[in-house]
Amino acid sequence: MSDLFRSSRIPLILIWVAVLIIFGDYFFGGVFNQAFSTLTVEWTVIIANIAIIVGGISILLRSIMVSRRSSVDIVERIMHGWQVVIAVFIFAIGTAFGTTSGTYNWLYTYILLPSWRTVYTIIIFFMATASYRAFRARSGPSFVMLICGILVLLRNAPIGMRIWPGFYSIGTWILDVVNMSGGRAIMIGSVVGAVSLLIRILLGKEKILGESE
Repeated sequence: MSDLFRSSRIPLILIWVAVLIIFGDYFFGGVFNQAFSTLTVEWTVIIANIAIIVGGISILLRSIMVSRRSSVDIVERIMHGWQVVIAVFIFAIGTAFGTTSGTYNWLYTYILLPSWRTVYTIIIFFMATASYRAFRARSGPSFVMLICGILVLLRNAPIGMRIWPGFYSIGTWILDVVNMSGGRAIMIGSVVGAVSLLIRILLGKEKILGESE
């Protein structure tokens, strides 16, 4: 029995059941419709909540481990320790008073939201430096990317319309035609790759099931 739980048979059976229910609902409906609703609505919520709990516990444990290391910088140790204290405090407030209480809403409005906005503001500088490195015209494709980026930037920036109104039409054409066609090509390739991955998983040839080739 222990060998059965350690093998990939149970995950493979569950994947087959889920795939058959999804395909059965699409092609036949009927009894598959109720099974599909149960699978996608109820079990998705259950698995997502379990994943959030496990992920939160993992982040807290990692922060505690980092804050206890003597080789880590003192500032980083303080930040990780403060992160653990804040997370536990907010979790306790939400559990005790509920997520609709005034105390929890105050914490969300005046602590969490400003923190997220600060993080996103800092990330903008990293995005700017990454764009500078990506848009350097060292080759033909990078030169085309640079030109398209400048045109889209002039379309969105207020100064672009003052320089020349045609920047708006050119930037809109790049977004609606060039960008959309490239995005759809990437989506088609991603779907083909996902289907091939699903076939490998259903045949038990993917390492994600715990088997080694």
